Parts: sequence; structure tokens; C-alpha cells
Amino acid sequence: MNYSDFVTAKLGVVRSSGIADDCVDYALYPHQRDLTKWALRRGRAAIFADTGLGKMRMAIAWSDAVVRHSGRPVIVLCPLAVAQQFVSEGKVMDIEVTHS
Repeated sequence: MNYSDFVTAKLGVVRSSGIADDCVDYALYPHQRDLTKWALRRGRAAIFADTGLGKMRMAIAWSDAVVRHSGRPVIVLCPLAVAQQFVSEGKVMDIEVTHS
């Protein structure tokens, strides 16, 4: 089996287990909205966007959609120096983010 066959075989292993949320207007750019909706649909996903593409906004939008769908809290783990930025960005998006 060559590497291409190996990777192709792995693509069908993980099924989507997420939610089909339409993403309320979080003032996301089109690429951010598309990636957030994709991550919500997948259920288990990672957004490896490059620097400056708005990963924090996508994480906050994703978290808020999960909270609205499940009614349960979401924890986002990040470096201490970034935590206050999450709170500030949440305020801009009108989403409550608690720094613990």
C-alpha cells in the first residue's frame, strides 16, 4: 500500500457528528463563517488557519453555537497571555466570555 492509498483509506474513518447550525451573524468574514460552519458540522475538527485569519473569532463563534445547541458551557484552553484577548473579542462580538 502506498501513502496515497493509506491516506484515502483514512478519509472515510471519521464520520461527521456535529451540529448543522446556520451560524448567527457573528460579523464573520466569509472564510471565517465557512470554516466555523464546517467545524460545527464535523463535530470533531481543528481549524488550522494562518496568522491573522481570525481563529479567535471563529473559536468564539463555534463555542457560542455549541452552547446555544447543547445548553452546556464550553471551555476554551489557551495561553494565559491570550485569555484576556478572548474576553475582549467576545465583548466586540456581544458574546459573554469568562476568564477563569
